[in-house]
Amino acid sequence: MKKITYKLNKPLFLLIIHITLIIFVISTLKDSTNYLYSANDNQKSKEKEIDTLVPKDISNIDDLDKESKKLLDDFIKISKIIEQINIKDSDQDMALKLKKKISNLLKNASNISSNEEQKKYLFSLSNDISKGKFFSSNLKWMKMRKNKVDIILEPETKSNKIKIFIFLNNIKKTEQVNQYIQNIDKFLENLESGKRQISINPSILPSINVSSMILPLKLNRYILIKPESKEYKEKIGYKLIILENVMQSYYKQILKPIAQKVLTKKDITLVDFESYFCHVVLHRISHFLGPVIVDNKPNLTYIYESLENYFDFIEEIKADTLAVHSFPVLIKQKEEKKENNIYITYLIVLLEKLRNEPEKETNKPYLVQFNYLLKNGGIVFNINDKKLLFNIKKMKNSIKELALKVIDIENRGSIKNAEILINSYGSIPNELKEIKKILKNLTKL
Repeated sequence: MKKITYKLNKPLFLLIIHITLIIFVISTLKDSTNYLYSANDNQKSKEKEIDTLVPKDISNIDDLDKESKKLLDDFIKISKIIEQINIKDSDQDMALKLKKKISNLLKNASNISSNEEQKKYLFSLSNDISKGKFFSSNLKWMKMRKNKVDIILEPETKSNKIKIFIFLNNIKKTEQVNQYIQNIDKFLENLESGKRQISINPSILPSINVSSMILPLKLNRYILIKPESKEYKEKIGYKLIILENVMQSYYKQILKPIAQKVLTKKDITLVDFESYFCHVVLHRISHFLGPVIVDNKPNLTYIYESLENYFDFIEEIKADTLAVHSFPVLIKQKEEKKENNIYITYLIVLLEKLRNEPEKETNKPYLVQFNYLLKNGGIVFNINDKKLLFNIKKMKNSIKELALKVIDIENRGSIKNAEILINSYGSIPNELKEIKKILKNLTKL
């Protein structure tokens, strides 16, 4: 068995290489786990939109202290002014006057906040809104912690319009998620098999905020990466913002109904929001695990260069399977949810990706995972009852085996092995065709 060793503690240039690769992945990876939709764009406009649980009446939001309500009130006033700026026929002089109003509201919000980091951010943002350059405020935003209400302003790249995002931060959940990051070494220990070893320097991982979206009201993504500017990311890093209320809506209106259609009554109870949430978080973390440069090549070669068009495909399988395989680490640390839940919930997420157009290239990673479980006995489709049945032990073994397989492909930079994987597991099985029929009448996204 080929030994995989990847240690990112030294030398320093490898750290720089890894950060460069992560910026590339974040910028280019067609990662559909960020999106609420598996259907293509021209279908979306014809299909029913789900309720993303964004509150329509912010005045009645529960659990907000007086300070947060005052800040939120100022932020909403800012959003109304931005609406005026974004009107096409708004002239430049009028836009400058409106930006001055925004600046004053931000300064007022800065005086209201008792969070020192937020005070500095809002004051800096009040200056940046007039300049149209947001580097200084973004730098301060990256340092903010434990602020309950958040606002982000950024220019649209191809117009004079301004984008605004307003969030309510779930501080307790954010701390829980960042504990996952602290356990990265345990995730890697959990993955070791025989002579295989993978390690990483956790310092390159981004911070993650768990938030509820207030504005915009409609959004087809449940993870945002901020700041948006690639230039800013390279200089100051970035945060992942997980939109909990959007995820809850997706779970309630899509994932749960799928489970009710294809699982037995007993197994339906194993599908839960916390398992889904954990998988999404661990999926993001798992993009930071694994090789960066191809092993045993005379010249320094990034894996994405070596794998070419197969990189996105392999990377997505890696993140999904590592996320599921890492979950037992949290169980050992007395997480409330049972270990089986995440395996079953993960499969329902796969089915959501595959229920409309499993033949699409962007869905191939999920098709390979489904087939790998099917061919290795992890899942069985009962044709008489039209239900999916599970062998959890075989599921665990198959997921670990597939995770190690794609990591080995990355380590070797092997297009040949990537092609073998997709040719072996990339066709649509009869079982999935039957499941598609069962799910046909569900609300499409």
